[in-house]
Amino acid sequence: MTAYLSKKYGAPTKETKLNLLPPLKEDEYVRTFGEWWYLACDVGAILPRAEWKQGNMKIVTGITSSGRTFISFLDEKALSHANLDEYFKEGQTTKAKVAWW
Repeated sequence: MTAYLSKKYGAPTKETKLNLLPPLKEDEYVRTFGEWWYLACDVGAILPRAEWKQGNMKIVTGITSSGRTFISFLDEKALSHANLDEYFKEGQTTKAKVAWW
């Protein structure tokens, strides 16, 4: 995925080396991830592999704690509170006009 995105967006602006994790020990049922992992809501934790900037867009790819690869497209300006408030502000109510023939 990193090779494909590098062809599309150029060299990554940020890269992280993915190290193999040791298997769980016999009495270990849960893995505690280090500070380089980011906690994600439903996914568990994610480890970013590479990041690109394209205008306001940040493109991130990596791996989840369950071993799935992911790609994320994030536009922080579009998702800012000021911008979202503009989208969801109450508009002027308009009266419908009906023309009878």
